[in-house]
Amino acid sequence: MQNIGDLTVDQILCFLMAFIRIATMVAVFPVLGSRNAPVMVKAGLSLILAIILFPLIPTGVIELPTGLLSFSIVVAKEMLIGLILGYAGSLIFAVLNFAGRMLDQQMAFAMATMVDPVTDSPSTLIAQLNIILFSIIFLLIGGHHMFIEALAYSFTAINITNVHFAAGPTVAKLTQMTADIFVLGFRMASPVFVSLLITDISLGIIARTVPQMNVFIVGLPLKIGLGLVLLIICLPSFVNFFEGMVLQLKKDVYTLIQFMT
Repeated sequence: MQNIGDLTVDQILCFLMAFIRIATMVAVFPVLGSRNAPVMVKAGLSLILAIILFPLIPTGVIELPTGLLSFSIVVAKEMLIGLILGYAGSLIFAVLNFAGRMLDQQMAFAMATMVDPVTDSPSTLIAQLNIILFSIIFLLIGGHHMFIEALAYSFTAINITNVHFAAGPTVAKLTQMTADIFVLGFRMASPVFVSLLITDISLGIIARTVPQMNVFIVGLPLKIGLGLVLLIICLPSFVNFFEGMVLQLKKDVYTLIQFMT
């Protein structure tokens, strides 16, 4: 292992570029860089990852620019790479948030808005439960390892000073992944959502046939109780669905890296 005193200026600058790419991804990715986590913790995590992944960078064949403008462009490109990787990873939690909000709307929980500790944004009860629960599952199935592997692959595939963005394919892929939030979110919530929708229709029919019954008072606890029971029943299928999303996310992240080589 090379001593710190033997590092050249170019190697130190390459390490700085690697740190910028990693720190940007950690700052955007919800699990690794939660907004509630102290800045020093996120900076320390980025520094540790940069030290671990730095040997993968072929510093001997990298010629860093000397001009201020050209060097700033290299820094901006490294930040953009980290931003794209972190944004791609955050989309999977946007799916969970969207699915949870759909269920909250049906279960009359939409009025109870809380602050999500992972994304630090307003969130409803089931959406927050989804994000916290599946963040733990994401760590248990090694999702964070997948992103560290993707980072390592990005350093071997994307040269620090020779980044070529295929703007068209990259934007198209990110647009497709963003649009899939709504499709995947509806697919995830559909078993409980459709069941509660049928319950609404049934209560509406009862209200028309038995006007004396106060459907609002009867229906509200009924929908909440039924929704919670269905959530417990469907939880194993939700976990399998989430694992499939993580595997697809891994393919999408590697595809994005290929577009930036």
